[in-house]
Amino acid sequence: MLSQLGRVSPIGWFVRFVAAMVAAVVLCRSPLGHAEVRTANHALLVTSTRPPLQLAPSVDGGTHWRLMTARGPVHVWAPSGYDRRTAVTVVFIHGYNTDVDRAWADYALPDQFARSGVNALFIACGAPASTGRPMVWPSLSVLLHAVEDGLGQPLPAGDVVAVGHSAAYRTLVLWLGHPALRTLVLLDAAYGEIDRFLAWTRADVRHQLVNIASDTIADSNLMHAFLPGTQRVDGLPIHGWPDDTRSARFVYVRTHIGHMPMITGGLALPLALRALPMPVVGP
Repeated sequence: MLSQLGRVSPIGWFVRFVAAMVAAVVLCRSPLGHAEVRTANHALLVTSTRPPLQLAPSVDGGTHWRLMTARGPVHVWAPSGYDRRTAVTVVFIHGYNTDVDRAWADYALPDQFARSGVNALFIACGAPASTGRPMVWPSLSVLLHAVEDGLGQPLPAGDVVAVGHSAAYRTLVLWLGHPALRTLVLLDAAYGEIDRFLAWTRADVRHQLVNIASDTIADSNLMHAFLPGTQRVDGLPIHGWPDDTRSARFVYVRTHIGHMPMITGGLALPLALRALPMPVVGP
């Protein structure tokens, strides 16, 4: 992971050691993975013989814009049946070793957005491709205004959901002060700034966190040890979320799916959005 996230400081290693101790003592649970079976592409985790969760169909009928801004391209997608009056805004931020155009294609983002079934305006923006690169969108407000100007139409009046994979945490942590940001979805992104994410999550009863962890299980264990009421799920719930998940403020999924299959496999992102009490497309 050094190529993906850069070198880890001695303090970072100490934090990971503490996290491991907390995982062993505070969050002692049955070993993860004993019932997981990987498919040929390592994208799905099967835990029973029931058929997989039927996600919404893919991108047929959706509308895509590629906006050129002063900070580079931004992709925007609206599903067929999109209704701005009840919609939310979902912003996706990629990790290292890619850019927003490649992530849009390589991760099949419009297909993943569509399969969530959420009535949302989906935005994918640029982020640093390595540790030495500057931030692209340090302000969520500036990004939202740029999208609104580029579309020539207002954004949904609903809340903002920010979804980040891997090193996207560097961008996400800069957005925590935005008043419209109500939900964070971390896709193996709990690599740093855990104290600030924890403080944001605890600061307002309206704040929600969905954290799906593979490489970041140690740090995630530490964070969720301080989030009472966390709904914990072992393995991606392809047969549907537990009944009490959508009412939980904090959802924590531990999986062995792998760091990159987390975003390339096409399952974790739509499932994460389905865990949230958000409006769906259609009647």
